[in-house]
Amino acid sequence: MPRFPSELVHRTPVLVTDKLLVHNITTGATEYCTVEDLFTVKKLAGTLYWSCLGIDFTCSFPDRQYISYFGAGYILINEDDVQVIVGVSLPHGATIQSCIVLGNNAAKAETWLLRRVNISDLTAVTIGGNNINTIDNVLAYNVVDNNLYGYIIYTSTMDINDIIKGVKITYTL
Repeated sequence: MPRFPSELVHRTPVLVTDKLLVHNITTGATEYCTVEDLFTVKKLAGTLYWSCLGIDFTCSFPDRQYISYFGAGYILINEDDVQVIVGVSLPHGATIQSCIVLGNNAAKAETWLLRRVNISDLTAVTIGGNNINTIDNVLAYNVVDNNLYGYIIYTSTMDINDIIKGVKITYTL
């Protein structure tokens, strides 16, 4: 039986009683698995990580024209008083352990906030925050509930020549 979902390549599934014919990338074998096997192949547990690059951020104020996007994955702020924002997508039920937004030395004077936004009424609470390049591991409201909330990170107003490199979040399941 495959150990990881990534080991499965679904060719045209062939139903043989209650089993599917799948190809295991790791072993190279073609084998039959039950539908239950596909959902219990690997249960994620322990410490896990989510990250994004600076180029995933977009300008929330005043306008996108004040950001330059670079192929190396970072963004450069081209004017003063620019706020940037990025969506965060973590598994339902995850417990966020820590978060950090990374930038250049000039950006460390600016701050970031990780926020939980109610999907129905758009009210938001802060889960954590700190200066750019400084980790926050004392978080409130840190259990992810994708049924009721969406999650974002945004910055205080950035200055010209500030760079955002990316975000790292540590979480557990």
